[in-house]
Amino acid sequence: MSTRSKIDDPLPLSDPELIIRQANAAKRRDAANALKHQQQKAQTSLPTTSKEDPLTKMDSSDHPSNPKTAKSGSNEPNQGPFNHPKESDMDNASFLRGLLQLQHTAILQAKEDRKTILADQQEDAAHFAVLGEELLRLKVQVDLVNQKPKTSSSNRLDLSKFKPSDGPNFTGPYPEIEPFIKWLRGIQLLFDTRKTTDDKTKILVVGELIKETNTLAFYSNGFADLITKSWDEFQTKLMDFALPPLWRSDLREKARQLKMSDTETFLAYNTRARTLQSLINFGTITMSDFELAEAITFGLPTELRALVNNFQLLYERPFEFTTFKQQTSLFYEGLPKKTYGCARGPTGQSISLSPQPPS
Repeated sequence: MSTRSKIDDPLPLSDPELIIRQANAAKRRDAANALKHQQQKAQTSLPTTSKEDPLTKMDSSDHPSNPKTAKSGSNEPNQGPFNHPKESDMDNASFLRGLLQLQHTAILQAKEDRKTILADQQEDAAHFAVLGEELLRLKVQVDLVNQKPKTSSSNRLDLSKFKPSDGPNFTGPYPEIEPFIKWLRGIQLLFDTRKTTDDKTKILVVGELIKETNTLAFYSNGFADLITKSWDEFQTKLMDFALPPLWRSDLREKARQLKMSDTETFLAYNTRARTLQSLINFGTITMSDFELAEAITFGLPTELRALVNNFQLLYERPFEFTTFKQQTSLFYEGLPKKTYGCARGPTGQSISLSPQPPS
């Protein structure tokens, strides 16, 4: 069967568009005839096959063959319905499916990459947080290490540069209470101003300041044991040696025997009593301000003591020693002052005058 189309009435060459349309129509007819011829051959060679290969049908419908190609291909061997098309004949649907599959795969991969990036960022953030904490802890440790030498240096005197003239020296007499207690107070003031808290340094400095023979011998003989003691233990041992056994009791007895002399002002008397109280309370407070006020009152002159009792200065609660001192001082200033002196009689003999209040 010939597939060449026959044109009975050729068109004049002056209408090219019409010629092109007729040529395209002829190509379509030739393609349809070729497809029909191919289907008939397939049915003849495989009568049991009732269905047509969809790929072959799609290729034939989508790509109509050229009449010349169809005519020349009639001499080639028949192609069965199960023959696969060549790669160059892949249809558009397969190409689109492949393209969509690639796009879908790319989208999935992008999602996975994003998840991986987010996970990495979270892990990095956690690592940075841990690193920040470690750096902060390390900085605190470094600061503590840097502060330790400063603290240590402030707790020690430079013994190589320390001279006995830099502090109070104890020269005795032994075993007097007041000179020794005052010397210990001067030592404590030295340590406070130099901010010295190291016990061993304190004990070594005390050895440099002792000039009294008996106390220095005690320090030298017991140095090996004394240097191992704390400052409080060392001070207790030194006081036990340098002071009488019942030195506090002796001082309290003196406080009970306080007496204001006729030539002594109340302020001087009060200062003497206060000094005695400070000696008694060295290291341990055993005499309160109220007890001191009682001792002062017992030693006042009769007139002044009567004023203190009449105005009930010791009855104040809570008791304030400053108030007691101020009011007693005012009473003292208001009393008439006694005069002492000698007068000569008519015979030139010296006559002693008893104290007389001014007229």
